[in-house]
This record gives sequence, structure tokens and C-alpha cells, in this order.
Amino acid sequence: MARPAAAATTSGSVAPGQSVTLDAAISSAGTGATLASASWSIRPGATGNPTLTATTGTTTSLQLPTSGSLAVQLVVTDTNGGSDTAVIPLLVVAPNVAGQT
Repeated sequence: MARPAAAATTSGSVAPGQSVTLDAAISSAGTGATLASASWSIRPGATGNPTLTATTGTTTSLQLPTSGSLAVQLVVTDTNGGSDTAVIPLLVVAPNVAGQT
């Protein structure tokens, strides 16, 4: 029996201080099962205070910091009880503006 596979896409601009939507709809369930749940979290070590609007469901919005690094973790579980984890690393770099120090 195949196990589920966690995967996510982003939409919106991955830019400093912006919000980006994370979507787990491309995740797949194991053989003969359907996806039962998806959960999101920000992994320890994130800088810049990023926030998620929801920690459960197939979609969430992530408020990016103005700079820093972070990783978002997605865990999907299917109706067979199988689960899989994906980690999405992000690096947010503030733009270099001429004349700014």
C-alpha cells in the first residue's frame, strides 16, 4: 500500500513583508485512501516573526518577515492513517536600495 505524499505550492509574491498563500492540494493520499487532514507549522529557528493564518486545512496564508529565513512544515494524513511531511524552506531578503545604509 502506497503512503501519502505531502507537497505544496505557493501563490502570491514571495517578497519581504508580503503575504503568500500555501496550498497543499497537490498532496496525494495513499492507495485506496483520500486525504483526511493537513497541518502547517513554522519550524523552530525562524527569524523575523513570520505568522500563519491557519494551522489546519489544505491552504493557509503566511505573513513573511521583512528579512530572515524560515521553514514551513506541512504534515498530511490520509484515511488509511498514513502520513507524510514536507518542509518548505524560505529565505526573505530585503531589497538593496541605492543610497540606503
